[in-house]
Amino acid sequence: MRSDKIIVFDVDDILWPLNRKMAKIANVEYEKITTYDIRINPNFTDAEKRKISEVYQSEELFRSINWYNGIERINDINADVRINSNTFSRETADLKIAQLKEVLQLSDDKIQVNLVTSVHHYKTIDSNVYIFVDDSPINIAASNAQHNIMLARPWNLSERTSNQFASLRGDLIICESLNEIIDEINRRLV
Repeated sequence: MRSDKIIVFDVDDILWPLNRKMAKIANVEYEKITTYDIRINPNFTDAEKRKISEVYQSEELFRSINWYNGIERINDINADVRINSNTFSRETADLKIAQLKEVLQLSDDKIQVNLVTSVHHYKTIDSNVYIFVDDSPINIAASNAQHNIMLARPWNLSERTSNQFASLRGDLIICESLNEIIDEINRRLV
C-alpha cells in the first residue's frame, strides 16, 4: 500500500534536459543559461533571447523527450506521486502528458500541466505536499512543502538566486541527478 505522503515533481529540467535541447535547437551555449528568466540573462544578445523564447514555445522542443536515467524509478516510489509542470500551449501540454504516460504509471488526475501566458507563472505548492522537486528557484522559494529538492543547474545556484531561499518554509536539498533525487525521496519515506 502506498503512503499518503504527496511528492510533486516538475517535468522540464527535472525529468529530462529541456534547456540542453533548447540550447541545441536555438544554437546557443547551454553554459550561458545562468538565470531562470532568460529575458534578464546578460549572457545573451536580444536576438538570441528572441530565438530562445521562440524555441521554448515551439512544439519541436517537446517532441521525442529523452528522459533522464532513473525516470522509471518514480513508479516505485511509495507515496502519492504527482506531476506539476508549466507550458505555453495546449499542444505542448498534450505532448508532455502523452510522453509522461508512456513512462510513468500515473492517472490523469495526478498530472497537472499549467498553461501559462508569461514566464512569471508560479506554482502553488500547498503545505500538505511532503516533497516538492523543481529546478526553478522562484517555485522553490514560494513552496510550502516540508522538503524541497532542486536539481543543481547554473540558473538556480547563482549568487543572485541564493537569497531567494531565505524565507523557505521547508528544507532545501540540492541533488546532482534524477537518481540522487529519488534516493533522497526514498530516504525520507522510510
